[in-house]
Amino acid sequence: MRKAKLILSVVMVLAMTVLMFPQTAFAAKKSTDLSSQIQVIAEYNYQISQYFNTRNYIVLVQNNSQSAVRIEASGYGLDATGTIVEVDEDIIRSLAPGKQAVLDFWLDNDENNEVAFTSQIKATKLAYEKDYSDSIAYTMNPTSNSAIVTLTNTGAKSADVTAQAIFMNGADIAYYNYDIEFDMESGATTVMQIESRDRKFDNCFIFVQSSYFSY
Repeated sequence: MRKAKLILSVVMVLAMTVLMFPQTAFAAKKSTDLSSQIQVIAEYNYQISQYFNTRNYIVLVQNNSQSAVRIEASGYGLDATGTIVEVDEDIIRSLAPGKQAVLDFWLDNDENNEVAFTSQIKATKLAYEKDYSDSIAYTMNPTSNSAIVTLTNTGAKSADVTAQAIFMNGADIAYYNYDIEFDMESGATTVMQIESRDRKFDNCFIFVQSSYFSY
């Protein structure tokens, strides 16, 4: 009888804990925030044209978690007082563990008052998508003004694919071409030419992400 009462008391205490502190009781189970596991590998920026103030800010990130993540990020242009005067946003739908990808922010700086840049990155576990990047094989061959990228879907599913290219000139960025997004059927091969817009470069880095919806 005493044992039954003790068990009942424990159950009541647990029930009251859940009712009074539901977020604490289930925080570990429900938490999908992996922002702290996203490492900024490098930041670059360059002026789009000599005739405008517009700059392209490139943030190279790496997923150091054990899960594929969705990344939602904001880039901020700051004036001399540290006030945010311009905002741009970018999304990476799926970034696999250990993989790198590019966040791209385009800031116009119309008032010519932006003197600094910072970014905010939020990463969460995938909810309705499955990462498929391990099934996309690719090679890259540079030309004098572009990169020829060949991608093959080696898996059994159709998937969405994003290809990114950073053109480097020494330690400086020369150009970043926009994300190239497309669908790939199982077994399909796609060959694309990603241009450097005639900017001089001596190296090119390719980043590929892929995923498919799974409800």
